[in-house]
Amino acid sequence: MREIIDAALRRQRRAATGAVILGALLGLLCLLWKDDPARLLPTAAPLAALFAYYGFFRRPSRAGLRQAPDRSAFYAPPRGAVTFVSVFLAWLPFQLAWYGSRWERDAFGWMFLLGSVAAIAVFGHRQWTRLPMLRITPDGVASDGPQRAMVVPWSALDPLGPPPATEHDSELRLPLARPEQATRRRRRRAEERVWLRDLDVAPPHLAAAINHYLRHPEHRAAIGTPEEYARLRRALGGAS
Repeated sequence: MREIIDAALRRQRRAATGAVILGALLGLLCLLWKDDPARLLPTAAPLAALFAYYGFFRRPSRAGLRQAPDRSAFYAPPRGAVTFVSVFLAWLPFQLAWYGSRWERDAFGWMFLLGSVAAIAVFGHRQWTRLPMLRITPDGVASDGPQRAMVVPWSALDPLGPPPATEHDSELRLPLARPEQATRRRRRRAEERVWLRDLDVAPPHLAAAINHYLRHPEHRAAIGTPEEYARLRRALGGAS
């Protein structure tokens, strides 16, 4: 499992680094071509289209959970190295370079500059250190993501489980019966939410798997084994 995580994290780091470089280069090209608007559109339009697609129109995956090679969990891997955050990392330096020639040295200009640099640093650090991945283990549900990590023991989840999900859902709600047992979360919230667009798993499949183990606690100890993986697939209708 460690090898899978490390390989995916390397791909994500390369994508984040390339995104910042690409955004800066496109912004510099726009500066060079600022007197020729006809040349600007082919440069900026693809980046704007990617920003819109990954931010608003990308549909969730239709894949099922995978079995970890070390038999420690069933997991949902990242959905490719390119995510909304990586596209955002390209957009920020593009904006900085493009607006640099028109920057007014006033309070708003300084706020824009400092805010953009801070955003690049924060999101770049997240892409460098945090990997979108969800694991179902004998102990509970664990999720790492660009926003924050989350670990929810089975005993913390509401016995009714998450509500049924549709293939269009962008997040999965996990109602909590014992919020104090969940780690890295806001204590006052009565549920956790898992962002799904960057995970390679179908929302209905994930919700059904979690509900299955809430209803069948006797099967949790076997999570991660080939036999349990086959049994889970049969229980969920053969999804993989």
